[in-house]
Amino acid sequence: MGKVVRFELPGRIGARPLPPVEVIDLRRAERVPDARGVPWTVALDEAVRGALGRGEQVILLLNRRGFATYLQCPACGDVPTCPRCAIALTVHQTPAALRCHYCGHEEPIPSGCRVCGKETQRMRGLGTQQLEHFVGLRFPEARIARMDLDTTSTKWAHHRVLDRMAQGQIDILLGTQMIAKGLDFPNVTVVGVVDADTGLHLPDFRAAERTFQLVAQVAGRAG
Repeated sequence: MGKVVRFELPGRIGARPLPPVEVIDLRRAERVPDARGVPWTVALDEAVRGALGRGEQVILLLNRRGFATYLQCPACGDVPTCPRCAIALTVHQTPAALRCHYCGHEEPIPSGCRVCGKETQRMRGLGTQQLEHFVGLRFPEARIARMDLDTTSTKWAHHRVLDRMAQGQIDILLGTQMIAKGLDFPNVTVVGVVDADTGLHLPDFRAAERTFQLVAQVAGRAG
């Protein structure tokens, strides 16, 4: 049996106060007019715009990489799945492909449904690639960087992104859980968790605990 050692962090470094946290109910919150299915509320939009206007930095967390969660036929409902893992393939656009995030299986994005032949396919869900595209349209003058497994697969890639962030060369850093902990950027004043309850739907009895840990960790990047 292994041993578990418990470490406690009773306070923040320098006794800095915890940043205020605002929970937004997406069922009732007002969204920006051109959100196009992205859960981007007016409150988050104003917070990001205000920080950028003051010359401050922003971190956006979306713990799901790729462009869309899956592809679905609107006619018959078919969803392309991994032949080995039997889970929905994630839509990627850079480069364009359907990928399995478990075994690495990859195949081209089909031009039509493999079951009924309908040409129009719909992308469901949101990934970091799509969020990066949306934020770029929303804040065209901001310098944006994405940090996930796709952008940091080469040696030292994540160090280069973090160095640029530390030097003030990035206005908005968005990514998956790898940006949630261990980072200290004094100029970050706004942290947005997009679609925060995503982790609650994972088949894990500790899903709620893990989600809380992730949100608490990334919230600590502000201030």
